[in-house]
Amino acid sequence: MAKKLILLAAALAAVAVMAVPAAASASPVLTMPSGTPVGVGHVITGTGGSSEVTNGLKTETSLGLLTCTNIMLQGTVTENSGSHIHGSGASGSSTGGCTLKGKSATVNEINLISIDSTTLGSGTFEASYKAEVPGGVTCSFTNEGEPGTFTYTAGGSTLKLASTEVFSAACGESFLSGEVKLETEDGTAVTAS
Repeated sequence: MAKKLILLAAALAAVAVMAVPAAASASPVLTMPSGTPVGVGHVITGTGGSSEVTNGLKTETSLGLLTCTNIMLQGTVTENSGSHIHGSGASGSSTGGCTLKGKSATVNEINLISIDSTTLGSGTFEASYKAEVPGGVTCSFTNEGEPGTFTYTAGGSTLKLASTEVFSAACGESFLSGEVKLETEDGTAVTAS
């Protein structure tokens, strides 16, 4: 009897171990609140300023911390197949209230090169942007060719960017991190699940 219980426990453990990878590899899809998948060609807005999300986007540079109170990134959905989410930049990205070490700065020429998710809960991104910082320095940041990573909670609308190196010759070693909240142009939350 004890041997049968041990074999049953081992069989249940084996089933549980096989079920975890299947759940972890679930495929992602962007949806509207109604549960309808977001269509290809739809423009999604990501807000990521310190006044808009708890942990706003920031760039740590050798010159100091670059932050903005308002950040609006726009991307166009190019695939939302249920196994792959892909998007790329759209015109209309903007920032406001940007500072470096408490002094006014300007962030512009924001380009979402690509954003991808093929596994539920995580994905990669490539972006570039310019910052005009105090002292007349212009920093051109990019991680093109070396994608950064992000995570999200299934059913949520916030992407959490891991600290990602964004190369800038003028500003030295720099890292982008923070959160972006996904929504439609009219402010309706978009979820990734």
